[in-house]
Amino acid sequence: MANLYELAGPDGLQISYRSDGIGGPELVYTGPTFPPDNTETLTFIGNGLTIQDSAIGVLITVLTFHTIDSLSTQFTLVVPNVNQVTFESQPINTIGIFTHNRFILPEVIGQTQSYSVVNLEGSVVEWLFPLGKPSLPTEGN
Repeated sequence: MANLYELAGPDGLQISYRSDGIGGPELVYTGPTFPPDNTETLTFIGNGLTIQDSAIGVLITVLTFHTIDSLSTQFTLVVPNVNQVTFESQPINTIGIFTHNRFILPEVIGQTQSYSVVNLEGSVVEWLFPLGKPSLPTEGN
């Protein structure tokens, strides 16, 4: 079963997702936070992720930015179903969704969430090693 996803998107966005890490599911997010020109690497394990089955795949959501009073940004990775019959890396394409939340006073009317979608591409492999990532075969081996 495919369980290690390595994905890249625009502006240096990189996502690594293991569905069955040692401490539970793990997502490592490297990309924009706030302000938009700021890049951070954030690691989410177990309860730090919200995982939901859906008709379009498994949705993995993490909180990438928040302020005490008014703003937050969530990133959702859409994990597609992958049929895998070997332990070889398989290419995949999917999307990530940024949800920008504005928490404002209740008397202010209007939309409080906006979305931006990014294309992600990379690979998936069945990860059997308890410590670290697998060594993927290279050309000529």
